[in-house]
Amino acid sequence: FFRFFSCLSDMTSVDIVQNEGTVANNSENEGTVANDSENELTAIAIQHLEDPTVNPYRGSVPVERIQNAVRMKVPELYRIVIGSRHGSWKKYVANHTDVFELFPMDQGKWRLRLLKHEDYKAGDEKEMVDRAKVEKHFIETLCMHLKGLPEQSSTVDHFLASYPELPCNVRKADGTLETPV
Repeated sequence: FFRFFSCLSDMTSVDIVQNEGTVANNSENEGTVANDSENELTAIAIQHLEDPTVNPYRGSVPVERIQNAVRMKVPELYRIVIGSRHGSWKKYVANHTDVFELFPMDQGKWRLRLLKHEDYKAGDEKEMVDRAKVEKHFIETLCMHLKGLPEQSSTVDHFLASYPELPCNVRKADGTLETPV
């Protein structure tokens, strides 16, 4: 029987205390624990990239979306693997080029994809087309809203409060907006 203790202030050392009371520092197990944490975090990141609510197009996603989702789901594991071991999400991803690809987009934005999503460009193009439709709808809706106001001026809060009832909105069969805010 072995009991594992890790020092909270130094997550890199793992000591094995045997029943006889002798203490042995086992660097082989240290690497195993580190790899287990890394593998667990990688599995969680993969789950998010495969989740249709996070990545409906099976393309690339903004790196912040995945990073924040993983950080929120497993904050302690994130701190151990990213904060203590790699120092940044970008360095972590760079150590997993067999799973992820991180690449720059316009204006310094970064996107992340799973390598196994080989058709990610088609997904990205579909996402851009759908996003353009949504943006066009919001611009048209805002213009319609402003035309109905005496001064053709509105606060964001007033527009958002009025949005659900504007006549240009289409509702689904269940009564929810097709294009929610």
